[in-house]
Amino acid sequence: MKLFKKSTTVLFIAFALLMSFSCSSDDDDDNGVVHPLVGVWEYSQTGDNWELTVRLTFNNNKTGIIFERYSEDDEIDENSFNFAWNTVGNELTVTSEDVLNLTYSIDGDELELTGVFDEGGEEETMIFMRK
Repeated sequence: MKLFKKSTTVLFIAFALLMSFSCSSDDDDDNGVVHPLVGVWEYSQTGDNWELTVRLTFNNNKTGIIFERYSEDDEIDENSFNFAWNTVGNELTVTSEDVLNLTYSIDGDELELTGVFDEGGEEETMIFMRK
């Protein structure tokens, strides 16, 4: 009886250890699938004496960072801020101080975002490249 009790205890411990190692991070809502937006995307545009760069970082936990750099002549203005994001179909919602409702499409390393980016502005399309 003592041998049976010891064997049962060893089997229980072995089973518990096996389960703890095999169930590490399976609790994610995305079942391990990485959304195609996740990563770093960059848009740049230049003029005669100015340059604009916008870098979007989409994290797998539905957060991100927008970094903007605008330079004109010798003056440089840089800003960055955090955001939350969500998608339904090809609709992307970016929430920070304001809410942006955009449509998006991804073709290889190219991200196309369409929407109104400036308050009171017109709808426009921006093409970002994966970095």
